[in-house]
Amino acid sequence: MRDALNEFGNITLATADTDVYSATILDLSTIKSGSRFSRHAIGVSGENAYICFRAAADFESIDGLIPFLREDSAEGMGTAKKLTIGPQITAPKKGVVFALPLPANVNRYIQAGATPKSTATFTEKVVEAWIEFGPNVPETAPSA
Repeated sequence: MRDALNEFGNITLATADTDVYSATILDLSTIKSGSRFSRHAIGVSGENAYICFRAAADFESIDGLIPFLREDSAEGMGTAKKLTIGPQITAPKKGVVFALPLPANVNRYIQAGATPKSTATFTEKVVEAWIEFGPNVPETAPSA
């Protein structure tokens, strides 16, 4: 299940080997305790949750990305650290979804990001990121 409250939005990738972050930072303290997602903040993972990434257009054959999730206990992500790092995805196609498992016991603030990769000059692309729950994770999402 995809929820508008769990959207990181678009991430514009422009320069190879430079981490790029979503503009949206999710504050887990604002999620009501009855929400399935709040379970991950307290360590109960009764349902699988994934950080999903989807390319808005086909990447060049020499380009790719490494998706990740970072966390911080303080607002502003000043001391953020990468929590989950996915495998390098080479030449993703438009609309294909890649998923990273969301670990339990994350800090209060989380933010999606990606590192563009290329064997030459990276061609600017956009990827969308969001949280997806359980059995509704798209079939194209490989486990990372």
